[in-house]
Amino acid sequence: MKSKRIAYSLCGEGFGHYGRSIGIIKSLAFRFPDHSIDVYCYDYTFDMMTRDKDLPDNVTVNKIPGFRFRHNKKSKVVFLRTILFSRKNWITGLKLLWIEIIRFIIQPVVKLFDKKTTIAYEWTKKYVKDFDLAIVDWEPLIPIICKLRNKKYISIDSIHLLEYAAYRKEGFSIKDWYYLLVNKLLIKVWSPLSNISLITTIYNFKIRNKYASKIYEVGPLVRKEMVEIKDQVVYEDFILVYVRKVVRATILPVIKKFTSEKIIVFTEDLTEIEREQYSASHIQFHDVDPKIFVDYLRRSKAVLSTSGYTLISESVILKKPFFAIVLGGILGFEQKLSLYSLQKSGCGDGCTIKDFNIDKLQDFSSKIAHFTEVLQSKDFVDDTERVCDIISEVISDMSVFDNFVRILQERDAMLKG
Repeated sequence: MKSKRIAYSLCGEGFGHYGRSIGIIKSLAFRFPDHSIDVYCYDYTFDMMTRDKDLPDNVTVNKIPGFRFRHNKKSKVVFLRTILFSRKNWITGLKLLWIEIIRFIIQPVVKLFDKKTTIAYEWTKKYVKDFDLAIVDWEPLIPIICKLRNKKYISIDSIHLLEYAAYRKEGFSIKDWYYLLVNKLLIKVWSPLSNISLITTIYNFKIRNKYASKIYEVGPLVRKEMVEIKDQVVYEDFILVYVRKVVRATILPVIKKFTSEKIIVFTEDLTEIEREQYSASHIQFHDVDPKIFVDYLRRSKAVLSTSGYTLISESVILKKPFFAIVLGGILGFEQKLSLYSLQKSGCGDGCTIKDFNIDKLQDFSSKIAHFTEVLQSKDFVDDTERVCDIISEVISDMSVFDNFVRILQERDAMLKG
């Protein structure tokens, strides 16, 4: 097979994008040693990728412009502050806008005089090298460049459920539906419909008919370490809490009052003043160290964190009940959807950060045994290798690209039959 160049781009927000992508990247690199994989990322995921000392030789990491969301003191994502009052986001936005101008205006005009023009490639090669196929995890630059260079791409994420799934009305307020509309508009701009969209979920949503030929649902995607410790899980008498810096001031005061359970807290850059402020006999603090965190996750009896999909996935894979805290603001609907999936699957509970209080924690604590029993009856498996199988088939035969979701659906129907 002729060697190919694969572009793999990741969003820079939080740990989740790195956590679910690193296994896919390494597996593809192992399966296709003659192909090159150029990883494009920024901020947190760039730091994580460059720290990884076990990357295969055919994987390179490249930094690209990227957006970072801004939060207020109540831990809500502030849309206007993110868009209007961030110099870095302004610069990134202008770069993306310029690429779109090239795509919609400059390139068509130039093609009138020079049909073999390479203006699109020349203007974007400083960000992204040439590639044959792209894989995107909720990152906006590569989809735009794919359209510009007429390349196909696969998206892997959970957030596209906001656009593709058919929802029932229960559990969502009028404000939620407004937020959903805004999120759908953002998705159309940020990451439009790909040739193949792989949706990772713990709860099977009904996909809207108009998207059925492009969307394929897969199970949780977790790090290799989670799969390796799955048979070593125990349930010790503590709840594991992962709390990011931006939400500490809201979550930790409630945790401090929750004295009926032993709490192990992982958080980054905790100051001495904060440590003293939130310390209590039932709380133990740790800096974020992935290896230590995984061990505590393996031994915990339940997990509490914001409603990020990756940690929820890792928890249910290890059969740990999860309490999900949904951050507010316009961009909080994705987390609301993660909580909805968690509740519908019977694997945990949660609330919005505005409603987070000790009563919610005590109620969750009283149901941990029930959630654990439900989880024991479920067979969640890591679908990383399954996703790699799908991508590998496409890499091996690019001609199936546009019809591949239908091929997968037909295979599933035959297996069920």
